[in-house]
Amino acid sequence: MAESASLAYNELKDARTVIADKDTEIGQLRDQIIVKDTSLSGLNKHLSDVTTRAESAEKEVFDLKSELAELRRQMSAVRPEPEVIEEFKRSEEYDKALANAGAPEIVRCWLVAERHIKTDPKANWDSFVNEFIKAKEYIELRLGDPEPFDGPCPSFLPPNAPEP
Repeated sequence: MAESASLAYNELKDARTVIADKDTEIGQLRDQIIVKDTSLSGLNKHLSDVTTRAESAEKEVFDLKSELAELRRQMSAVRPEPEVIEEFKRSEEYDKALANAGAPEIVRCWLVAERHIKTDPKANWDSFVNEFIKAKEYIELRLGDPEPFDGPCPSFLPPNAPEP
């Protein structure tokens, strides 16, 4: 019986060794599962981010395709420039724009020329242009239009004829 007890003891000892080895393997496998779960969680988050970016890119592509279609439609609707110009020339807006175009500039030019010619006996084209540019700068600075000349006529200009 001592022998069978010794045999049983050795078998029990061997079984405990096998169980301890299996427990170690189980612990290592649990650690590997935790690592795999963490990796899987990271992959799922990455997949979610990639999916979100893909959806965003698909929406952007759809928007760009819509915009491109609209631009193509607009381009096909564009008429040739001469046709547009001719239509504008026949419109009321053209008549109004043409009637008022340059009128203030002409008045300013006349006022500057009148003052310059009537007050400076050495007036010439260059001096008039310089005076005109100066008056234009005053106008752009909102300092007002030049005042009309109201004074005696210089000797080099013919005097105003008296009214009968």
